[in-house]
Amino acid sequence: MAHLTAGQIKISITPQGKPFYSSSEIEYPHFSISHSGGAVVLAFAKIPVGVDLESGVNLRLASLKPIFTDREFSVLQ
Repeated sequence: MAHLTAGQIKISITPQGKPFYSSSEIEYPHFSISHSGGAVVLAFAKIPVGVDLESGVNLRLASLKPIFTDREFSVLQ
């Protein structure tokens, strides 16, 4: 991507509102952005990635267990 100018980088939005690079020259990084309650989170990866930030939502830690590996979940505890 370093060889592209800013004008060559095209970003489009899916019907669900997720932005993506629509320039055929760009394979990655994939990216995702979310904002809520004055906070923003960005994620970049070589594979498709998604983030969702929600403020004021009370989640029980146990409800997240199916999403993470045992090792990842142990870090959250």
